[in-house]
Amino acid sequence: MTLYDQLHRRLLRPQDDAEHRDAPPLPCFVLFLTDPRLVEGEPILPLLLREGPRVGAFPIFLADAVEALPKGCRAIVRVGAGGYGQVQATPTAPPHPYEPDQVSPEEADRFARTMAPIRLQHLTASAEVPGTVSLLDLLGVERVEELDLLTRWRQSEPFRSLAVPIGRKAGGELLYLDFHERGHGPHGLGAGTTGSGKSELLQALVASLAVHFHPHEVAFVLIDYKGGGMANAFQGLPHLVGTITNLQGGLAIRALSALKAELKRRQRLFNQAGVTNIDAYQQRYRRREAPEPLPHLILIADEFAELVQEQPDFMKELISATRIGRSLGVHLLLTTQKPAGVVNEQIWTNTRFRFCLRVERPEDSQDVLRRPDAAGLPHHPGRGYFQVGNNEVFELFQAAWGGAPYAPGSFVVRDPYEIVEVTLEGERRPLGRSPRPRAFQERTTQLQALVAYIREVAKRAGITALPGPWLPPLPERITLEEVLAEVRPSEGWDGQTWQPATAWLEPVVGLVDDPANQQQRPLRLPLGEEGHLAVYGAPGTGKTTFLQTLITALARTHSPQEVHLYLLDFGGRLLTLFAPLPHVGGVVLMDEEEKLQRLFRFLLREMDRRKEQFARAGVGTLTAYRETTGDPMPALVVVLDNYTAFATPGAEEELEMLAQITREGGSLGVHLVLTANSPSLVKTKISNNITL
Repeated sequence: MTLYDQLHRRLLRPQDDAEHRDAPPLPCFVLFLTDPRLVEGEPILPLLLREGPRVGAFPIFLADAVEALPKGCRAIVRVGAGGYGQVQATPTAPPHPYEPDQVSPEEADRFARTMAPIRLQHLTASAEVPGTVSLLDLLGVERVEELDLLTRWRQSEPFRSLAVPIGRKAGGELLYLDFHERGHGPHGLGAGTTGSGKSELLQALVASLAVHFHPHEVAFVLIDYKGGGMANAFQGLPHLVGTITNLQGGLAIRALSALKAELKRRQRLFNQAGVTNIDAYQQRYRRREAPEPLPHLILIADEFAELVQEQPDFMKELISATRIGRSLGVHLLLTTQKPAGVVNEQIWTNTRFRFCLRVERPEDSQDVLRRPDAAGLPHHPGRGYFQVGNNEVFELFQAAWGGAPYAPGSFVVRDPYEIVEVTLEGERRPLGRSPRPRAFQERTTQLQALVAYIREVAKRAGITALPGPWLPPLPERITLEEVLAEVRPSEGWDGQTWQPATAWLEPVVGLVDDPANQQQRPLRLPLGEEGHLAVYGAPGTGKTTFLQTLITALARTHSPQEVHLYLLDFGGRLLTLFAPLPHVGGVVLMDEEEKLQRLFRFLLREMDRRKEQFARAGVGTLTAYRETTGDPMPALVVVLDNYTAFATPGAEEELEMLAQITREGGSLGVHLVLTANSPSLVKTKISNNITL
């Protein structure tokens, strides 16, 4: 801690004790400034001149002339020739002569040697904040194996407190942050400019929570809006249940839907367990009286100022949702480099604890702490103020640093110390420098070693990360086989023959993202129930690719005796690839008008024949007919690619037959699948009969 930090801290000290209100704090500092120009423009100068006695600091300025002294000096001592001089108690008081006491060099040397062995350990420790705190020093170990994680996790009581150390304050005491509602929580706000150590503080916080609590009792979601890589350091950590790096477009709505679904899920679990808060639920789960583990969920949103500016609605909804979620065990920590102008009243009032490392302007500090102090912090990474409520707690601290080299048993020095001799006249003579720390090639940091150890302990104990509220976005590309392997691994084509389909005419064609229900499930098309399908999209959006997937899925899961396919390729002739399939009864191209006529006449005759057979069997659908009679009558699926090219002037007869198929064919097992650029391009008498 710098001298300015100590004096400024004293200035902020509450003056509640009337008995000691006028007494200067101890220890008092007497400062000899041999050249006032050295402190011109420094914040400590006005503090010394205006508040010196109040903060226990008494400066003595030395200058060649009275005019060179700072204007705030009160008492002035003039030294004349021969050692005699004059003293003025105030600038306006009359001068008084004086004769100074003489001190010989021998007396000064004897005094210095007498004082040298004295060490005021308690006062020194209580006045200083450590310059550097390594992560393992914070945790009180030299080796990660000494942490005994399983015992820590077993003995922790997150339903009582979530307090964990994140750094050290004056005197080297640990600074604890408690996300619990009965502690400093449930929500917090943090700030720090580039190079202030904000990322290191967040890393220390996550690491400390992971060390002290079981992954099923405390979990994290990291919202790294600008993709700064904050989550990279924690990949594989069993406590990490989600990472969000992109909230552009619809992904912000998706994230909010998932968060609201998580809140509903927690409320549902509370109701099942007969409790009203996370503490009671976790206690019941430990007694095996609750159905599944439910951790405190800590959402850490880095660079939220960007979110406020670019996604204001998302931020409002996020804060609103977490306000509801406080009893549900959902916590929010918002951090940013530039808080000025973005920390509105809603954000400030909903965050009970705050930390502020060095910021660029007093306004930045004011928005976070409601005081400008953090703007005057030194350029020392990790140094900052921690505040709870309305200054219920206000501490200067040094955040832990996870980037220190992992060297068990060694003392790590960030920079070499300079060793100097100080003469009686105050001259400093350099004698040398301390040895540099051993260089580490591809060194492992303490954070890396700790995360790897937590992963290994969890793996050995069979502890896995719980499902997170945010599933990853849908992949840009997925194969049909990947989806079918999950939902229907033993049906359809097995390489030699077709196994019976468990779902009749219900092809799986992709994945559906359902954040509101925290699911990603296969996309099934119930053609057998709904009848017909229309696929709309602008040119180049993948309509033909969709048809290719649909045809492949039907052929993959149904035998040629179960499904017959008729392909009308009025697009880029890509459907001709399926002509060799045994399911395909024919492929009709745009210029094959006669072939098209024959196909439609065949389909209409087949529909008439099926009407008669269904009537004799007393059924109304193909599914009922197959079940009642045992007749394996196949479904007929007509696939039309590019309706616009099909519906040209002069194609009225074909359009009428197509309308008849959509009107009557669904229940008869004759189904239509078409693609078009827009619903408005499809005739109403056709589109009205399409339900998918």
